Amino acid sequence: MKLIEQLTIATRYCGPPDSANGGYVAGLLAKSLRATSNADQLGIQVRLLAPPPLEQPLDLYEMKSEQGELGALLQMGQTEIAVATLVPALSAPPAAPTVQQAEAAMAGFDGSDHPFPGCFVCGPGRDPADALCIYPGGVSSVPPTEKPMVASTWQVDANYCDDNGVLKTEILCAALDCPSSFGILEVPTNKEMEPMVLASFTFMLSGDLKAGEQAIAVGWAESRKGRKAFGGSAIYNSAGQCVAHAEALWISLNRGL
Repeated sequence: MKLIEQLTIATRYCGPPDSANGGYVAGLLAKSLRATSNADQLGIQVRLLAPPPLEQPLDLYEMKSEQGELGALLQMGQTEIAVATLVPALSAPPAAPTVQQAEAAMAGFDGSDHPFPGCFVCGPGRDPADALCIYPGGVSSVPPTEKPMVASTWQVDANYCDDNGVLKTEILCAALDCPSSFGILEVPTNKEMEPMVLASFTFMLSGDLKAGEQAIAVGWAESRKGRKAFGGSAIYNSAGQCVAHAEALWISLNRGL
């Protein structure tokens, strides 16, 4: 393994109060793979092996499989936090709702019983100047034959962009994280799964967002078995073009299921 960088995740990027947002962590690993491989034509799978700590020194390594395939590993001391590998491309996401549909859905967001109100991505307790504030609500115009869908609009803040005005990979992946959980919870029988945490995140980063751009975040449910549920998510630009999409495995902390 080769050390890529040493880093610390600031408290502002939390998901649950004492650990980092899983999508943000996945983006940190994806960032290194995007710079060293053809990851934009493949999927990246990140498995979260332990709660990602905040304000602790972490080591990010480049690694290679026996077949020579690139991957990445995040560690704290000898504890493995997350591992990333390249995987086959994902199937295409659904068509994007319109900005108007997403705005209407967002207006129906109910954060009154949010399990993690301080989440960097979707926490209703956060200051909009210090978080993404993506609030997915149910899309009412989804055809009966399709899976329930949630959506939210989102304005790309220049503070989360690089020197070229392009949204940073870790922020794009963070935005891609939480909508899938809301998509899962849009199915009434899945509400008992709250609270949930991200266990595995498989995604494709096929485009970029620029500072000031209005984006649409979408999530939907796939399947569930006991405490495990799969959901999908996608981020679209205002023209309806997909710039990132994902499949996520969520684990309920409700051990009674």
